[in-house]
Amino acid sequence: MRFGGIVLAALLVLGGCSSDPVPKEPAATSATPASPTATPPDMPEQARQDSPEGAAAFVKYYVDVFNYAASTGDVDELSRLSAPTCEGCQSYISLYRKTYDAGGYFKGADWTLGDLRLQEEDGTSYVTTIAKANPGPYRATANDPERTSTGQDNQVSFAVSKTKSAWHVDQLGLGGVE
Repeated sequence: MRFGGIVLAALLVLGGCSSDPVPKEPAATSATPASPTATPPDMPEQARQDSPEGAAAFVKYYVDVFNYAASTGDVDELSRLSAPTCEGCQSYISLYRKTYDAGGYFKGADWTLGDLRLQEEDGTSYVTTIAKANPGPYRATANDPERTSTGQDNQVSFAVSKTKSAWHVDQLGLGGVE
C-alpha cells in the first residue's frame, strides 16, 4: 500500500467508520502547551497490544508525543517511536530540533485527531484520520518575529508496524492510503 498524498514535510499549519478499531482508553492530549519541565506522555497499556486496537491507541499516543515535541523541542521520544526511514517523521523531528536550538518555539497548535480508519496488510497497519490543528503562535528563531500558523484540518495517514518489543511509525503523510 502507498499513501495517496505527499509526505508531510515540515508543515506548520497542521496542527470514519464506526466499526473501525478505536482505543478504549482516553487520549492524553492537552489543550495547553507543555512547560519546559514537562515530561513526555506515558504510553497507555493498550498502545502496547499487538492488535488493531493497539495500533489505533499507538497512533493516538504518537500524536500526543508529537504535540509534546512541538511544544517543548524535546524530540527524544518522538525519535524513538519513528523509523529512521520515515521521511515525514524525520522532517518534523528536524524542524523541532532546529527551531528550539535556534531559540524559536511553537505554541498551542497541537494536533487533535478525528475518527481513525484502519487497514492492515502484510504486518503493517495503515491508520487514516483527520488531524485538526488550531492556529498557534510560533517563532522560527529567537530573532524572528512571532507569527501565527493558519491552523487547518488535513487528512493524515500513518503506517505503523510492531516489532517484538514495540510499535513504530514507518510512514507519515498527507492523504489516504491507496
